[in-house]
Amino acid sequence: MSPMANPFSSTDIEISKSVRERMDDLQSQGDRRKPFPRMIDVWWAGMCIGLREGQKRALEGDTVKFATGVIFDSDPWRIAHLQLLGLSETGTDAIADDGWANRVVALASEYANYGMNWLFDVVAGAPNPTLAVYRRLDEILD
Repeated sequence: MSPMANPFSSTDIEISKSVRERMDDLQSQGDRRKPFPRMIDVWWAGMCIGLREGQKRALEGDTVKFATGVIFDSDPWRIAHLQLLGLSETGTDAIADDGWANRVVALASEYANYGMNWLFDVVAGAPNPTLAVYRRLDEILD
């Protein structure tokens, strides 16, 4: 099977600088009490939470690039999910537009921005952030 083409490979993934400064609250870097091994996992979980809750939040203040869409090559299923998000939000005619991939990632970042702030609220002051996230996710998925 050939690898899935990645239309997002040249797209920068940006987040608010204030969000980037708090990523360590969620990224494990060897600390098993923190729920996510990589920044892209925090961003993705935030996007999923934003989608689940039907909430987006514009990126506030300064933004920083934390990755490019090349990162999706390691998890091709993410490419398919982003394409589905793009189709559902922009329609099929938009795919042919040159800027479509950038708009999809920007949209995903707005959902992620809502969800990452939701996650920051959940882990604030929690002695075990992973357990706190699991418990809250269980509530919203119920």
